[in-house]
Amino acid sequence: MFKGAGTLFAGLLVSAAMVCETIAAGFNYRYRDDNGTMHIGYSVPPEFVDNGYEVLNDNGMVVDVVLPKSVLDQRAAKLLEEAEERHQLELQASKDEALLRFYSVPEDVERVRERKLQELQNFIDIQRANITANRKRLTALQGQAASMERNGQQVSEKILQALETLEDKISDAKQAIELKEEEKERTWLAFELDIERLNELLGEDGKISRTASP
Repeated sequence: MFKGAGTLFAGLLVSAAMVCETIAAGFNYRYRDDNGTMHIGYSVPPEFVDNGYEVLNDNGMVVDVVLPKSVLDQRAAKLLEEAEERHQLELQASKDEALLRFYSVPEDVERVRERKLQELQNFIDIQRANITANRKRLTALQGQAASMERNGQQVSEKILQALETLEDKISDAKQAIELKEEEKERTWLAFELDIERLNELLGEDGKISRTASP
């Protein structure tokens, strides 16, 4: 009886193995749900696709692996970061090449900066002169208009339009000056960065003394 039971048990093991093999042969995907529980099925439910899955052949062997979306996103982000780093290095190399091509020593950069700043300052000075001149014209016209009103005369449309035009010109000139002052600051800083970079490229012997921002 004991021998028969052993034979029966062995038969059950063989049968179980055959059933498992049959079941495994019918499943094509192995995946995990959001709780981390492993499942095997003919397809991966859409809500679990982002968790990643394995593709099985008829023998239950893994033939392909689809990584979780989080892993793929991390790899994609890393690739983008590396690409951006390479781009920045290439961009810096291009800037360095241009810097060395245009300037022999930092003093060259300083001279170009001073020339550019002077051009901007000349524009500002012209606008300030225009403001002064237009204010004088405005004051004269305002006096003329006030005199006409005191004499009971109506101020002509021509004078009113001239007053408005002068006020607009003064306002526009002020705005232009403000923009150019901001451009002066940006220009000074941009050239200062060029000087610092050129000093780095040329070494200690190429350094010049710093100048204050305008």
